[in-house]
Amino acid sequence: MVSQKRKKILPSPKRARGFMLIEVLVSILIFALGILALVGLQARSMSSMSDVQYRAEAMHLANAYVGKMWAAGVSGDNPSSITPFSSDGTEFIRFKNEVDNALPGASGTNEPTVTVTLGSDDPSLSPRSVSVGITIFWQAPNNNDVRHQYFQQSGIGVDP
Repeated sequence: MVSQKRKKILPSPKRARGFMLIEVLVSILIFALGILALVGLQARSMSSMSDVQYRAEAMHLANAYVGKMWAAGVSGDNPSSITPFSSDGTEFIRFKNEVDNALPGASGTNEPTVTVTLGSDDPSLSPRSVSVGITIFWQAPNNNDVRHQYFQQSGIGVDP
């Protein structure tokens, strides 16, 4: 057996110059890309939070409007009780102003809509009931291309 010694080949100092600098620059580049990704994630999170806030506000406004209708005694037995809550009524105008003040871009073509169906017009409802559909629209201030909406269908009245 002939033993052969292998020599380690080390790079000459002239060839190794700058290698550590390249490693540091690559690691700084990777770190910077990671930081940019985190900043983008934070921005996306803030955008989603504002959308959730507006959706919760729309839900609250719709529930409050239905609550006012229920408290006012709106029923299919008394169709005149619906008048203040219809699209020209005083309660609807108040509701529209609340929506305009609470949600961005809710005025103009994005006005809320309220549809009321008497129980006698809908066979799935008792004659004394009223079905109320509320749609609220808004546009986030940072995204004017997307129109958001919240829809709620509620029943007010007494079963036969």
